Amino acid sequence: KQWYQRRVRGFGLLGIAESLLGTILSVLTLSYFLSRRSLTVSTILHIGYNTSDLLICTMMMAVGVSYLQQGSDNPAGWFSNEVYCTLWGITWSIAIRMTVFIIGILSISRTWSHLRPLRPIKKSLVVRLLICYFLLLFIQALLPFFYGEGYYYSNNSVMCLWELEKIFNPQFSKFKVSYFITTVLEFVLPALPIITSCFVSVFILNKRVSDDVEQVNGRKRKATVTVILLTVSYAVFYLPLCVVLGQYSLFLFCDQCFQPFASNKTVEQFFSSHFFALNAITNAIIYFCRIKSMRNFVFQWRKYILNHVESLPPSD
Repeated sequence: KQWYQRRVRGFGLLGIAESLLGTILSVLTLSYFLSRRSLTVSTILHIGYNTSDLLICTMMMAVGVSYLQQGSDNPAGWFSNEVYCTLWGITWSIAIRMTVFIIGILSISRTWSHLRPLRPIKKSLVVRLLICYFLLLFIQALLPFFYGEGYYYSNNSVMCLWELEKIFNPQFSKFKVSYFITTVLEFVLPALPIITSCFVSVFILNKRVSDDVEQVNGRKRKATVTVILLTVSYAVFYLPLCVVLGQYSLFLFCDQCFQPFASNKTVEQFFSSHFFALNAITNAIIYFCRIKSMRNFVFQWRKYILNHVESLPPSD
């Protein structure tokens, strides 16, 4: 029992630390991209990506508080409010899926810019894709209400969620199809084009082309390396969840013909929220290390704040 309490407390403190650090870093990176004068395809995608990361980090505070209140009279913490629980669950469900979708478009668009430099992807197309996918995710997040269910606080997951098992019987085909759409299609399958695009980009960067050496070694190369690092971060923190969800999907679709090595809830319940937050923090660090103008932007704000504080009249 003492070991369990230490683990729960550790998860709680980790969640709060992730929320504080991730929120600060995400605000800085998002502010930088919003300050850009020209809205290119990459800038739009980076804004969307950082917005999702910011939402994930801010919402991790409620998870951390709930961990620390395990064993008390109110283990749900902030989730005890039904309205907050519902809004949190809807927002979380959309944010974690948007990150996967955006990193996919970002990775593919960067590879496309090398393969077809004279045929750039249109901004209008990217904006329409983002809006349409967001609307689909929003409708999906409202799915439990169409069946008389809703979001509730799960003591095992330490978050607010809804379960597909409460809507469809796991033995029926409707459950399998719905599970495929909400997990495999949105988490597992996107890993294939994302990782493939990453390898193609690496190959293109390493390929020596006499008439394109300057371009590859210049600004485009730096931008591509940044996207590759973001993809690696996605792979490190998302693929464990994809592996568990993928093997559980095979378990369902082959009519339980084998015993899965882990339940689809094992990683999802205890690690996924922290994985998402750590991925957001890592993304911000990658941006800060790779983009010199972002570092200058942050230092300028730091200088402005320090000068403003020094100009304040001394307190009596």
